[in-house]
Parts: sequence; structure tokens; C-alpha cells
Amino acid sequence: LKTFGMTESAVNDKLAGIEGAHDVVIAYRAHFPEIEVKVLARAARKEDAESRARAAANVVLERLGPDVVYAEGDVTFAQALGALLLERNMKLATAESCTGGLVGEILTERGGSSEFYAGGIVAYENSVKEQLLGVPAPMLAQYGAVSPEVARAMAEGALRVVGANVAVAFTGIAGPGGGTPEKPVGTVCYAVATRDGTVDRQMVFPGSRTQVRQLAAFAGLALVRSVLRRGLDA
Repeated sequence: LKTFGMTESAVNDKLAGIEGAHDVVIAYRAHFPEIEVKVLARAARKEDAESRARAAANVVLERLGPDVVYAEGDVTFAQALGALLLERNMKLATAESCTGGLVGEILTERGGSSEFYAGGIVAYENSVKEQLLGVPAPMLAQYGAVSPEVARAMAEGALRVVGANVAVAFTGIAGPGGGTPEKPVGTVCYAVATRDGTVDRQMVFPGSRTQVRQLAAFAGLALVRSVLRRGLDA
């Protein structure tokens, strides 16, 4: 089972007792920022082992929930999100500042991404945010580039410019410098826009510059997934 959004220790706590109750072994493999949960069972007959493992896996799914478990088997986060977009006949656009194209790279890592990914804009400088995404200069001056307001405007601009059905945008301080007491290193604002409206989030992610960017990318794509599944109240 592929998961994102919880630490390994938190997942382990959630799954306490399953091994003993179902006579299985639960193993973890971390592939930052994801965690793979494996349910292993042994029995004289293969069918019995598979049945026991399946029953335990269902309990794992129930405890962690669909917001954390995004797929089973050899499926990437992008593929799982892509399948959801295809089910709804939708295409995704991206607008990236602090992630610098990482989200587009994640989405296009495997073939077939053109079926659900329309394209993206990397808008690092404020002038590019203004010129290509239509972010108002007064908004940038009032709130700063790293703000929910600018993230929303970037997402809405990408939706309009690229012509997609849904867009996700990122703006933040990946570090190692650039932080302030109000907006420390790791602060990332991201937003998802659809034709029905826009939602945003602001987080402070821990770790190195690389880790902050990876966590931000996955968190934003997870918000896209939530919006597709539950609407703008996600």
C-alpha cells in the first residue's frame, strides 16, 4: 500500500495490533516523502496466506483512510492522480515558484502523462508571476510573493492561461536562506483552482531545501487529489 501524509512512526501507531490479530507481518519501506506499507503472511497454502494478508490489508486501509493510502502495488502518486483525472475527463495545469518545475517532473516521470497533464509555468520572479499568470502587482506588494493570496492568483492564472480543468500553484521559501520570523524557511503556500473556485493551504515543512520542495510538491498534488474526490471543501 502506497501512502503519503503521515510519518512512519504515526503510521505504525495507527496500525498497532493488526499483526497479532491477523497473524501477519507489517513492514515499512520509506521512499521520501512516501511510505510503502507491506502486509506479509505465511501459510501452508498460498490461498490461505493471500486471504489473511488481504483481510489485514483491508484493516490497514480502514485505519489509514483514503486520504493517506493513495494506491496499491507499483503505482506512483502521479499515476494514481492521473487515473483520477482521467476518470473525470480533466487535465491539470501547474504554476511553480519555489518548486521550480519539480511538480511537472513528478507528473511526467512515466509515459502517458500527456493524457492528464496539460502543462505548467515556472514563475520564479515576481515579474513573471505578473506577466504570465496575471498576479496583480499590488497584491504582491501588499502580501508578498509567499502568501495564500498569491498562491491562489497563480493557480487561477494557470487555469486560465493553460486552459485546463484544474490547476495547482506553489510559492514558498525552500531555504536555506530567505526566511523571516513571520515566514520561516520551509513556509510554502499552495492552492488548487477549478472552474468552481479555489482552495489554499499554508504549511511550514521541515528539512533541507530538497526535502521542503519534495514535501511541498506532494502536498499540493495531494490537495488536488482531495479536491477531485471531495470538492472544494476538501
